[in-house]
Amino acid sequence: MANVSASDPMAVVCRRVVNGLTAGKITSEEVETFVRTQVPSPNLIKVVQGR
Repeated sequence: MANVSASDPMAVVCRRVVNGLTAGKITSEEVETFVRTQVPSPNLIKVVQGR
């Protein structure tokens, strides 16, 4: 899902989520919902993929 080739993919995903939150591309509610249900929102998928 993340399309990451870095040596530390978790760091890249975390950085993308934090950047997405601060840029207003995703909400904390979307992240919380994902943590609870393991179902990502379309916006969360885009952010994690770096789009």
